[in-house]
Amino acid sequence: MKKIKGYKYRIYPNLEQIAIINKTISCCRYTWNGFLALKEFRYKEFGEKLNYTKMSSILTQIKKTDTFLTEVDSTALQQTLKQLDNTFTMFFKGHCKFPRFKSKKNPRDSYKSTTIKIKDGKIYIPKVGFVEYSNSRDIKGRVLSAVVSKSATNKYYVSFTVDESSEQLPRIEKEVGVDLGLKIFAFTSDNEKYFAPKPLWKYTARLKKLQRKLSKKPSRASKNYEKLRLQIATLHERITNIRNDFLHKLTTKLIRENQSIYLEDLNVKGMSKNKKLAKAILDCGFGYFVQMLKTKGIMYGRTIHQIDRWFPSSKTCSCCGYYKADLKLTDRVFECPSCDNSVDRDYNASINILTEGIKSIRG
Repeated sequence: MKKIKGYKYRIYPNLEQIAIINKTISCCRYTWNGFLALKEFRYKEFGEKLNYTKMSSILTQIKKTDTFLTEVDSTALQQTLKQLDNTFTMFFKGHCKFPRFKSKKNPRDSYKSTTIKIKDGKIYIPKVGFVEYSNSRDIKGRVLSAVVSKSATNKYYVSFTVDESSEQLPRIEKEVGVDLGLKIFAFTSDNEKYFAPKPLWKYTARLKKLQRKLSKKPSRASKNYEKLRLQIATLHERITNIRNDFLHKLTTKLIRENQSIYLEDLNVKGMSKNKKLAKAILDCGFGYFVQMLKTKGIMYGRTIHQIDRWFPSSKTCSCCGYYKADLKLTDRVFECPSCDNSVDRDYNASINILTEGIKSIRG
């Protein structure tokens, strides 16, 4: 079974190669902004819709005057026009917002190309040449396209979109229910606890200190401003890496050990409106965790099912089904007055999620 998969590698270009990559990014931004303005003008004045074919022929004429566009990868400029055309198509279908102009201050710059390839242990980028990279894993499928990107910390990456055969994990009979929470990130029906690292909470004080210093700098063009900006960006990158590392390891463990995984359908957007808990909720990354599980479930042939959002998993006894309406958030132990069952609140909820999930799928 063929599936689209992504591979991302960090590259180590020299100073000359960095200059060419940055120039290509600038030219792609110049092309995007110029044709976005042109499309708006032509439509408002003449009612004309510029598609990719028309924009491509116009770009050929523009290159005769703006000769700097000929110094970068031509496929990158063509892909920029395709992305602009696709964005307008998605907008008219109601799937995204109206395209916006790109700013030079965007911390994440990138461009797409169809001629980037791996050869002789290096990555070949048109106009840039062969670049050293960290080969963490080998690509097994057919490369469809690649994106060269620059992070806010001035690191460079190449991401490949690959069409490859998916490796299905052997089928097992084990199923698990997972209760998500702030104190204990995940409590499974196997009576296992997983605590989130909460990196944002850990580095909040340092972030505040650095951001306070940055706000007092008189000029954004100064070297000291750029040094502080880089420190803050590096700290944000570290926070993201710690969170993603935890989520990837946990989701991989759950996928490998269980055939079916049952979860609550959490309203993360609604929960984050709570001013007192918003930072803690977003720091855990519940939405990203569920998204990872679903993606890996499709990739490896596992079932990921979310039960009804309004199912009272915490207030229902997992032994007799008694509904305890007066259960408070501070009550960490569920004590059933009907069958005298005394169990951890989160463990009780995970068992109920497993039971309800099996019932909703199999009836």
